[in-house]
Amino acid sequence: MNRTIIAIITLALNLQTGHAEQPFEPINKAAIDARDGMARLLINGRPKVPMVFFFNTRQNTNYVERFQDPQVRLAAEAGVHIYSFLMCGEDFSKGWDKIDYSATEKILDDFIRVDPKAVFILRYSTGPTPSWLEWSSIPKDQLWRYADGSTSSSGCLSLASDYYWDLSDRGTAAMIRHFEGSIYGGRILAYHIGGPNIEMFADEYREKGPDVSIANTVRFRAWLKANYPDDSSLQRAWGKPDVTLTSAEVPRGEPGRFPMHMEIGAAPIKVFYNLPGEQAWVDYSSYVSELAADRVIRWAEMVRRETAGNKLSVFCYGYTSELIGSFGGHGAIQRVIEHPAIDILMSPIPYVGRTSGEPAGFMSAVDSVAAHGKLWLNEDDIHTHLVSKEDVPKWLPDATFGVQARDSRETLNLLDRNFAQLVMHRSASWWMDLAGAGAFNGPEPWVMLRERMTLYEENLKNPLPFLPEVAVLFDSESKYYVKSDWDAFYWGLMDLRNKCGQSGVSVGWYTMKDFISGVVPPCKAYLFANAYHLEKDQVEAIRKRLDAEKTTALWVYAPGFMGTGGPDLEQVKYLTGIKLAIRDGEQGSNGEGVLNDLSWGGGGKGTNGFLVLSPRFFVDDPSAQPLGRYKSDGLVSTARTTNGLHQSIYLGDMGLSAELLGRLFTGAGAHRWTCGGEVVLTDSRFLAVHSGNAGLKRIELPSGITAQAITGKIEKQVGQVIYAPFEAGDTRWFRLKPASW
Repeated sequence: MNRTIIAIITLALNLQTGHAEQPFEPINKAAIDARDGMARLLINGRPKVPMVFFFNTRQNTNYVERFQDPQVRLAAEAGVHIYSFLMCGEDFSKGWDKIDYSATEKILDDFIRVDPKAVFILRYSTGPTPSWLEWSSIPKDQLWRYADGSTSSSGCLSLASDYYWDLSDRGTAAMIRHFEGSIYGGRILAYHIGGPNIEMFADEYREKGPDVSIANTVRFRAWLKANYPDDSSLQRAWGKPDVTLTSAEVPRGEPGRFPMHMEIGAAPIKVFYNLPGEQAWVDYSSYVSELAADRVIRWAEMVRRETAGNKLSVFCYGYTSELIGSFGGHGAIQRVIEHPAIDILMSPIPYVGRTSGEPAGFMSAVDSVAAHGKLWLNEDDIHTHLVSKEDVPKWLPDATFGVQARDSRETLNLLDRNFAQLVMHRSASWWMDLAGAGAFNGPEPWVMLRERMTLYEENLKNPLPFLPEVAVLFDSESKYYVKSDWDAFYWGLMDLRNKCGQSGVSVGWYTMKDFISGVVPPCKAYLFANAYHLEKDQVEAIRKRLDAEKTTALWVYAPGFMGTGGPDLEQVKYLTGIKLAIRDGEQGSNGEGVLNDLSWGGGGKGTNGFLVLSPRFFVDDPSAQPLGRYKSDGLVSTARTTNGLHQSIYLGDMGLSAELLGRLFTGAGAHRWTCGGEVVLTDSRFLAVHSGNAGLKRIELPSGITAQAITGKIEKQVGQVIYAPFEAGDTRWFRLKPASW
């Protein structure tokens, strides 16, 4: 479709609908800026609400008129003109200089036909594809291979393959040059690149384990050479006198480890790799993350170079709290967010915690991403009531897609909750019709979105930093030391994230390194989610900051335990101020003192129905005040003390409750808006509350603050407490103002 035809269609549609909108303006410059702590999408120098509609054109290519066109029309009417889809059908059979992109251009034309103001994020998988001339001659040693001898079911080349890197980079650069130089160039906002797996985690690693191909083995050995000065240092680190830098192998899992699974039984779950005997797994986990980061950064630099810095790059990376296993490949998040060429990072909304009443927040340290001037994008692919069930493909069961919303009210409230997360955490989203089956094919979601976008626009016009009262700190590098592929990651990260989101307190999500460097703003309390591996200089820096702020630190499970030379209980004591000892056994605690009516602990198959862990820590310190004891043997699991100039609270369990966290955060001085497990999202301008239960909700406002209902109503107010009626699953918005206004 040439420019003249596009212009005629635009004019005709404007005349037909009576729109007084300005004609389409090509994108000359797209950027992410950071103003007053808020990362903003700029198009031609003007801030735009970063909302995108994604239609899975590859899933249902015959459903353009039935599902694509009407949803694009609804998006445009709501003021959403940014679209994304999976590029497909690139034909390389005539050579690298004559690649045929007509299939993708046909899709672009279909969007533009309905929305003449359409602009795009092109989602490009870097190959290989069967149309590569080199397809039949791909060296077998470059293919992804597993310990059982099988290759990737998708025919992937190893991410470590130089052969793959060279060809994929050639194809990716050619793609960018083609579209930048085409009639569509002014419509391209960003390039979303990934491969061989678009989400940048190791292909089928959860099902089959590491890639043991020759290509990956060679590159892993090169990584070892860069990190160990000689054979003897590697031998000491691995505890293997015969290993050398030229003979080291990618580690294989013991029988029964894969597919990764919950460990059910009375035997204790081995949480950490046994060092030095399993140091190879720690090293491999670090290597895989660095490898994925290398690719992401290289592609980001390519987008900058090929577009003269005028278009954006997008990557799936940083699934910190959702990606199970130590070697998923997303551990180098700090390096990625600090790189100047990175613009946008993204993931789906967490699969654990997206149903009604749950937080559905972020897989990553989203507030660290924003603090570094990058934009985080949540892929909102929830299973709305509008999805045509007969058109959902068999590969997309409810277990993956999520339980379908029962009706319009549930869909709207889930989407409303999800959008509130974006507003408060200064992030972006695309509504994704994952099945290509009409997930947003109705006017109600778009009408609501248009209303909520006006709230986002207020923050764009007058940016204010998001300043939570509690910071949850994730340490991606500590994940490398965790052997428990499922249980420790589920209870220690996913469940903990969700429970913090239901604690009734304003919570931010950051990286450990950003806390140490001072990027994280001062907070009433800091929850160290998985600070398992710390170097001595990190321990000193953490203590120094905590003392300087005279704040509260909450330590979960094994803070600082995996030290520089291996397990180190003395380092734990120095870090927390609390002496711990080890006795393997069942977790799950009853509270005492200020927590005396509470119970908590992650589920399992022990005597009391809780996880059986090795190591399990208990407080062996008479100077610390007990706050909880293990049900199984009465040993102290939870305690607090004064450590230097700050308060220190140790929590030995995984699977903490929202009420437990809410009380501890409040005790640290944080304001608790609700106490019923509601999801509370707030900044200095808005408050959104999502509840899975019906009733008159008690919401306590901070001193000197008033609230006005944006949605729903305030039934009554007593002092600083407002009461608002909720039906089950409701999301309600309030505007916050100083009482003096």
